[in-house]
Amino acid sequence: MDNPWNHIPLEAYEAHMSQASVGQLQTLDRMMDGQFRRTPARTAVIFGVAGGNGVRHLGPVRKVYGVDVNPEYLSACRRRLALLGGRFETVLADVTDPDCVLPEAELVIANLFVEYVGCAAFVRAVEKTGARWVSVGLQLDGGAGFVSPSPYAQVFEGLSAVHASMDPEVLTAALETAGFRSTGRLRYPLPNGKALLVLDFQREEAEFPVPQL
Repeated sequence: MDNPWNHIPLEAYEAHMSQASVGQLQTLDRMMDGQFRRTPARTAVIFGVAGGNGVRHLGPVRKVYGVDVNPEYLSACRRRLALLGGRFETVLADVTDPDCVLPEAELVIANLFVEYVGCAAFVRAVEKTGARWVSVGLQLDGGAGFVSPSPYAQVFEGLSAVHASMDPEVLTAALETAGFRSTGRLRYPLPNGKALLVLDFQREEAEFPVPQL
């Protein structure tokens, strides 16, 4: 089945997300800064990288893989992040495909992603990377629709076929079953009453200290 994300222009996506009444693009950028800094990881995979928002905060991370199902998004990433050279690499993959090939990395970042692929596919993808740390950003709708009102909202109508709200406790339980433990939660309020919730996890056998920021 053709993925509806392949029919959403990046310009429309970013224009919607950056609307003053939505405020998600700006918040996601700030979130990713913290997600990079809260672990000593030197390699990272970003699922659903879109146009590369937030990758600029990679700091001491030596290698970042941006994974997305939309090749046009990845092309935009390569143009925008060309100055990173070999530190940034794009990967075209649909993680709902059990046979997809993913790079290995110490840290997985997935913001506004699990809602579109499902918990089982996400955990399977995390296990393929061999990650020691996972940081997930979920949208808390607060009873509103998952797409906020804006002049661009109609562009996202096709996403209802693949979107399902994700209960943080269900995701936490699934990652715990896969050998991770919860290390913290952060809530980022949005201007329209919604919020983004970041859930951080560490693989049980990882014995690296998490820096205190």
